[in-house]
Amino acid sequence: MGFYRWQQFAAALLAGLLLALVTGCAGSGESRSEAAQAFQAMMESRPTIMNPTNYEAIYPESGVDEPPAIVGGMDGFYERVLANRPPFSLRQGTTGGTVIVLVVSPEGDPTNVMIQESHYPAADESVRSAVLNSSYTPGRHNGETVPVAITLSATTAEYSAPE
Repeated sequence: MGFYRWQQFAAALLAGLLLALVTGCAGSGESRSEAAQAFQAMMESRPTIMNPTNYEAIYPESGVDEPPAIVGGMDGFYERVLANRPPFSLRQGTTGGTVIVLVVSPEGDPTNVMIQESHYPAADESVRSAVLNSSYTPGRHNGETVPVAITLSATTAEYSAPE
């Protein structure tokens, strides 16, 4: 299996594990711990994950009282994407976008950052850079800050204007 195919397989596996966490497999303490361990084992073996971090439990965005938020909102996020976008010649005639999965730490740092879908490979690095260079307010559950998995995306509409 080639490296690109391996990346696709690992991305699908991560998406499945995150889906399992989000859809309730993380309900009880034991299954949450097992799911978290499986997720972390995969994170440790995947070289394209930025800022890998181990957590005892990772909460889904819908499973917390206050989900994480990007400081400056999505407008600020898109400004960071645009600051690092690929040259216009690489963007012409492209459609699609980039979807990134990450875990916002209890301190508000982006961790376990991974490209989940890439419909526009020339832009992947600018989106990943925007995610890593953004500040986040951490998610809260029962009054405590907790690690929360979130998904961010940027489509070619954010890249369409020439320089």
